[in-house]
Amino acid sequence: SYRGQPLRCLVIGLKMVWTAQRFCPHLQLWDIETTRHRGTLPCCELVKSHLQKEALDSHDMRVTSLYLKEAPPAELWVGLGSGHLLIINASTRVPLMVVQRQLGPIRCMDAVKAAGKDQVITLNRLINYLCSDWKEY
Repeated sequence: SYRGQPLRCLVIGLKMVWTAQRFCPHLQLWDIETTRHRGTLPCCELVKSHLQKEALDSHDMRVTSLYLKEAPPAELWVGLGSGHLLIINASTRVPLMVVQRQLGPIRCMDAVKAAGKDQVITLNRLINYLCSDWKEY
């Protein structure tokens, strides 16, 4: 049970808050207005179902970082202890993509602005340039 574990990370959206507890492979979704729990997302099951040949334990599947891209379509980026990056549609909670394992846990994510351009380049585009081995759902 992960009850009573301290928070590892959280992201705050316009209407919802996503939280992850320390050593936990699940995400919790909370409604800001009512402060009620709205669901749990088992990240470990989403990644394991996508990667049939890799055997990873629950410690590897722990959530290590979160990033919320609110520009339509809203996407929640979930960094895992295994080095995988899980990208989820924040509105529907449907997995969009699993970026294959990196060298270590993904501990931090953020958007960056390209020098001399008006558009924001999200981490998604950077990951696509850096990783040639990624799979979509």
